[in-house]
Amino acid sequence: MAAEPAEEWIELVQSESAVLEHQRLPGNARAQAKRRGAIRNVPHLFVYHRDDSPAFHMDGIRTGFERQLNLLIDAFRIDRSMVELEVLLENARTPDGEPVTRDDLPKERIVLVLYGRADCAACDELVAELEAWLDDRPELDTVQVWIRMP
Repeated sequence: MAAEPAEEWIELVQSESAVLEHQRLPGNARAQAKRRGAIRNVPHLFVYHRDDSPAFHMDGIRTGFERQLNLLIDAFRIDRSMVELEVLLENARTPDGEPVTRDDLPKERIVLVLYGRADCAACDELVAELEAWLDDRPELDTVQVWIRMP
């Protein structure tokens, strides 16, 4: 499987300035990603409820994360220590270089934001797992955002 998500994913590119800024940040990379949206490695998955409240963050890939994700989504649990969706979107651009805001995404949907790159086996695995999870949850109305890292 290629590290490219299916067509229903919205493709964005992490801005070069954000990449450089995130590489300079000191401290725990996982904590920086979760709290500030500072992405240094891939894959990273962020999930937001329909009201844009943060629900789930995962760096790398873990077996059984789908079960935890189901519990968080179904119980509408909020992760108050997680970065806001707008911060992630501020650091990304369309392939044409245009900025993206939450208003540009479909409303009233669960938002999945996946950071990855083309040469990443773990990204391939996570894309496959997410697409299988989405197939098993057809009742979920989601928008999937793939943010390509350079």
